[in-house]
Amino acid sequence: MSQSIEKAKLIENNSIIYQKYQNFLDDTLVNRIESEIDSLKRSKLENQTTLPRERADYNQRLLKELKIIFSHSSVKQALEKKYNRQLKVQSVDLWFDSAGYFLKPHLDNQLIALSLQIYLGRDKQPGTPLYQSDKDIEYFDIFPYEFNCGYSMLNTSTSYHGLEYEVTGGTRKSLYVRFSS
Repeated sequence: MSQSIEKAKLIENNSIIYQKYQNFLDDTLVNRIESEIDSLKRSKLENQTTLPRERADYNQRLLKELKIIFSHSSVKQALEKKYNRQLKVQSVDLWFDSAGYFLKPHLDNQLIALSLQIYLGRDKQPGTPLYQSDKDIEYFDIFPYEFNCGYSMLNTSTSYHGLEYEVTGGTRKSLYVRFSS
């Protein structure tokens, strides 16, 4: 993971600072997640309880181990070096978005300094586009939904993002890590 962070260039586009990742997780971790993800106990995501999004419960072993992995110095230090700021892991989620899930262009909660999302499904699902404002319908860049690919992005007053289109079927699975300063 730290190698993916180190190799990916830091992009600044329309005042948004981010990285795009390919093959982010190593094969051992990917295989473990794939073998366990569909059997994980789930609950509604805080602040999105009315939307068709669930998260894996934090008390499960896999989630606890993922939090340790992302808190590990090599991953955290690679992100801190790339983004030139101190970071602390707030939470590590496995998200499950189902039919009807959609988010229009928005900013994340101000307590999030940096977010990192890795897609875990192999089916066709919406990616995460970047917008210049919450009023835009056309995006200027996108993180396509591809297995074991994704992004990290600084959360600023200009980091508008959303869903490319509404989830229409299947389950849009992803790993989502929130960092605070």
